Amino acid sequence: MPRTLTATSARVRFGELLRDVADRGETVFVERNGKPQAVVMPLAEYRRLRRLEESGGSWEALLDETIAEIDRDLEGRTLPPADEVIRAMREDRDADLGGLR
Repeated sequence: MPRTLTATSARVRFGELLRDVADRGETVFVERNGKPQAVVMPLAEYRRLRRLEESGGSWEALLDETIAEIDRDLEGRTLPPADEVIRAMREDRDADLGGLR
């Protein structure tokens, strides 16, 4: 749930506001006279919204762009199959909980 701050509080606590947005991914509404005036959001979320807007709202175009971005990030590497990842995570969880059972 997005948080709401007054403009004065946002000004006084701007450093804290930036940390919360950047580190926790929070979205914060800034009000003046009880009415929302601005939104402070993580840069990644802003970029995602801009891409969606530029694609004409087409989820297919956004999906294609996201897949291309993932491929660039992987730099030719392949992802392991999902069932292997899930199995490994379950094994790690079971090992962590081993002393509790």
